[in-house]
Amino acid sequence: MQMQTNHSKAIHAAAARIQADAESIGLRRKPIRSERTKFRQVVVDADIRDASEKLYEDGHFDNAVLEAFKVVNNFVKDKSRLPAEDGADLMRKAFSPKNPRLAISALKTPSQVSQQQGYMEVFAGCMTGIRNPSAHEHKYLDDPDVALKLIAWADHLMAMAKTSKRRNQRKMKTTP
Repeated sequence: MQMQTNHSKAIHAAAARIQADAESIGLRRKPIRSERTKFRQVVVDADIRDASEKLYEDGHFDNAVLEAFKVVNNFVKDKSRLPAEDGADLMRKAFSPKNPRLAISALKTPSQVSQQQGYMEVFAGCMTGIRNPSAHEHKYLDDPDVALKLIAWADHLMAMAKTSKRRNQRKMKTTP
């Protein structure tokens, strides 16, 4: 019995050395589950976490990114009350600097109007350049670091959308 235990320990030690060697030369990634703390430090929005954390941990990076941006899209759709719109068109209508449904700021200064314009373009660009490719291409991205950065970006956009103020279209005046 003692001999079998020593043999088993030797096998486990050898396997651990092989795994460490493989990881050191990039042949095997460390398990994603060990990245949970990093994910939770970066992604703070509960809805984004609920939609993407398990997918990310399980190595489905493209789907995790897609789900994070779908959460942003659907939140903006609901808050702006534009149910028939989607994607980049939704973002352009919701965050338009001339007649926004959702205002990032008071829109009283040129800088505030520029910020609104910039975020409108960022929201729309993310729908076109990040959400759409991950929805339509198989294995769009397969890198946990890139995926985490994109999910963190969705988290930031969600924070901006949540803090935006819904504006009544009838009382709005056009801003230059």
